[in-house]
Amino acid sequence: MRIMIAGADKDTLTSLGAYFLDRGHASAIIRNGLECMDGLRGFVPDLLVMEFNMLWGGCDGVMATMNDDSRLTEIPVVLFTETYKQPTLEEYPRIIARLTHPFQSHELTRLDEFLNEMESSRTVASFATS
Repeated sequence: MRIMIAGADKDTLTSLGAYFLDRGHASAIIRNGLECMDGLRGFVPDLLVMEFNMLWGGCDGVMATMNDDSRLTEIPVVLFTETYKQPTLEEYPRIIARLTHPFQSHELTRLDEFLNEMESSRTVASFATS
């Protein structure tokens, strides 16, 4: 699976990237909202893991860009925030999960299980069409 990880804190991004890489997922690390919007135009990930209060465009700007581009409308998003900053997910129906920083191992395990299920369903779908 291809994962784009977007956020401001380099250590957080590096640890998430290493976590996904160790589980066989390729990832691209993006440092702010403008880079994320630009990166989405060239690299269409299977999943976007994004910090809620990301600099330069933030979550709202990235989501608006994704809603305006038909190639990006189906990409699921996992949002990560600090414990005290919990947006309501009803505002963002594309968000499939929320991680709380500092990350809990059971949250990351559930996310990895979800990615494996996504990959399995794609494999079955491609096998059925071939």
